[in-house]
Amino acid sequence: MKIRLTNVAGVYLLISFFGFYLSFSLYQLRYLLSFLASIGINVGVLFPNIDGAISLAPWLLVFSGILLSAFILSYLRFSMIARFALLRLEAKREISSDKIFQGEMTSVCVKIRNPTFFDLDRILIVDVVPDTFDITFGENYADTFIRAGGQAEMAYVLRAASRGVHLIGPLNILLRDKMHFFVSSIEIPIMSEVRVFPSYSDIRRLEIAQKSMGGFLPGQHTILKIKGAGYDFHQLRQFDHSDPIKLIDWKAFARLGKLLVREYLGERIIKLYIIIDTSYTMGYGYRRLTKLDFATRAGALIAYLAKRLQDFFGVMLFSSTVHNFVKAARGRGHFMRVLSVLAEAEPEGIANLPGAIRYLISHEPRSCFLIIISDLESDIGAIVEGVKIALANKLKPTIIVPMSPFFEIPSPGSSFKQMFRDAVMIEYLRRINAIASKITQYGVKVAPVSPQNIVSVVLDSYIRAKHRFIGAI
Repeated sequence: MKIRLTNVAGVYLLISFFGFYLSFSLYQLRYLLSFLASIGINVGVLFPNIDGAISLAPWLLVFSGILLSAFILSYLRFSMIARFALLRLEAKREISSDKIFQGEMTSVCVKIRNPTFFDLDRILIVDVVPDTFDITFGENYADTFIRAGGQAEMAYVLRAASRGVHLIGPLNILLRDKMHFFVSSIEIPIMSEVRVFPSYSDIRRLEIAQKSMGGFLPGQHTILKIKGAGYDFHQLRQFDHSDPIKLIDWKAFARLGKLLVREYLGERIIKLYIIIDTSYTMGYGYRRLTKLDFATRAGALIAYLAKRLQDFFGVMLFSSTVHNFVKAARGRGHFMRVLSVLAEAEPEGIANLPGAIRYLISHEPRSCFLIIISDLESDIGAIVEGVKIALANKLKPTIIVPMSPFFEIPSPGSSFKQMFRDAVMIEYLRRINAIASKITQYGVKVAPVSPQNIVSVVLDSYIRAKHRFIGAI
């Protein structure tokens, strides 16, 4: 721990040393006048008040000595307090909620306790907050006084502006003396993790739409007739030669003399995986509104809807390797695990779709529906190979492609920028169409999206798969 001098201390020392210099100069002037008087030169005629000025020399010397002594004593006192009390401070940070959605708020309270017998005259407390949060109320610093055995508190409210796993901290403490001569600082390494899930706004809009539809969700009542037991009874119908004999209702046959089959109503459950490309190109876009941010928002919405519809759902984040994988399941606890994985998505590496599909096959041998969100800016051959591997193992993929120019190039404000954007868009569409033509020949849908419709397109893909029983269990 270092003790630094402030500018105030520098000016103070300059005044002290100037007083010493001036007093010694006056003493030298007295000796000079005595010498001149001994050789018959009297300067008193030219400077009649010179004797009065020389008489101030001892007072200046005493005054400068007092200033310097006060400075030394202040340093000794501050050094003792800084080395003994500052290192024994006890700090604690309390966060009202460490798991929130993007755009929501959480409150932070920092408490500093001084267990020593020294008063801390001027102490500046600064809680380091990353720029992924906006401070909406209060301040993350406090300039206060902590008495011996006392405690200081500060509180502020943060708004999560960006999805991810963020750390608040460390805590920086700056101690100053009353005269602002000395400064000493320490860093208390207390870190608090705040996990920010993708924005809840899309889910909230879906809930509002559900209320307007009388409590129903899109695809919630996908009812089909199933012959057999274990479902709600629907009707009796005439026996067909293709029906198994074990399904015949013999009691109805005894009453009516006809072969009848019992039909039941059931809801088909599907299994889906949300596969998100987290390569470095997915991190392009506006600050806090990258392609990856939109992809995780869409993934969170599909996971929520699958939870409500009792479907099995899982998630995978991949680039050059598989970074996170959650096997398909259902329930609220599983939904929160999926949100945690989506919050951890960070752009890195180059997309390797074949490797991700092989990893999924090794952990999920059964047929399922895949929603792949990728900008397809990796090798075309690797993308086609990944689709072939998926289809060969009874995986039914749909590829959602965030169109990079819409996410990365701002709206043109001049004709030149419009021409540049059009040129980029033409080249980009040429490549996307080339990839789509190679993939769609295998019956796989490729859906280019923009920031305005990515959520709705992903939602529509899931609802269509639900109605067509793709990936049905």
